[in-house]
Amino acid sequence: MVAPNDEFLQRVSEIMDSKLSSFEQKISKQQKQQHEQQLSRIQAANSKTFVFKRKGIEAQYKFNNSVREKMIEVNTSLSEENQKWPSTAFRQHELASDEEDEKPIFKAEIKAEKKLKEERIQ
Repeated sequence: MVAPNDEFLQRVSEIMDSKLSSFEQKISKQQKQQHEQQLSRIQAANSKTFVFKRKGIEAQYKFNNSVREKMIEVNTSLSEENQKWPSTAFRQHELASDEEDEKPIFKAEIKAEKKLKEERIQ
């Protein structure tokens, strides 16, 4: 027979172990995120030593690097939060009742937007 004090101590020990384990995982994830961000910054700093023949190529290179850095930050943040990328493959239009109704509505909206842009340009 287990004494009540032993049972209580065992339960407290289990709680402490689980709390410490989750704390350790959280710290590990934060360190991983900081490591990836620092690595990204170091790579960006090293890449600034390139000499480009044209300014447009240099501007495109810098832009691509900044996008890559942001993607790394977003990826680490999402993996830390255990979230998934939002699904943007299917949008539901407010006037459509089902998927078949949406297709012509979206096509008409796109066509109307293009026409407005053309009229503004002229």
